[in-house]
Amino acid sequence: MLEIGIVGYGVVGRATHKLLGKDINIHILDPEVGHTGDMTRCNIIFICINEKDKSMENLISLINILAIKNKKCLFVIRTTVIPGTTDQMIIRHKREFVFMPEFLREWNAEKDAIAPDKIVIGTENQRTFKILCLLFRDKIEPEKFLQVKPIEAELAKLALNSLALIKVVFAEELNDLAKAYYADYKNIYKIFELDQNVNERHLKANEGGYRGANGKCLPKDTEFLIRAGEGKNRMALLETAEVLNELYLKVK
Repeated sequence: MLEIGIVGYGVVGRATHKLLGKDINIHILDPEVGHTGDMTRCNIIFICINEKDKSMENLISLINILAIKNKKCLFVIRTTVIPGTTDQMIIRHKREFVFMPEFLREWNAEKDAIAPDKIVIGTENQRTFKILCLLFRDKIEPEKFLQVKPIEAELAKLALNSLALIKVVFAEELNDLAKAYYADYKNIYKIFELDQNVNERHLKANEGGYRGANGKCLPKDTEFLIRAGEGKNRMALLETAEVLNELYLKVK
């Protein structure tokens, strides 16, 4: 029987568990919540910890330890990373790593976990791609699987959340402009909802009395993508949106 490991049993770890098919032995490692599964027996290990540091120090340290304890498993990183991290792990450990991002929305994580709109698998190995597709085949339609390079999957994960942050900042600016013209932003939002070219998500302004994009993912992933552009291609628009977002977060 296939032995699968899940390291980190928060939102992403639980979502990964829910997607796995039948006839699989699942070992969970997350001592903080009482899970002490044995990773040495696993054929595939999903890394699902929450890495907040741009240095990737916690993730790299964890992988270094697991790679010594299990020299044969396939590592699948689901933790959001600085682009290039997966390829660095491949070179450092001289073995295969896959980057498989999650696209869970904080407010709808449970539903997204069991009914994802896409499964992106970052690997250039066709055999590995097929193996991972088979793991989730009981619950995911074949057309939802997409194979890309690890670096492409890493960038896409950060880009989607960064684009969401830009939309939030735009909505807040437009909301302030509407007030200056004595217009009701709620009516403008209704037009966004009906427009065929716009996904209205993230365009609600001053939602619940709060301003800007907060939470676990949007600010962090935006910062990661800005970091990725350093020395390569500066993300000037994103840098501006980040500054504006920080200002909105301070408004009460």
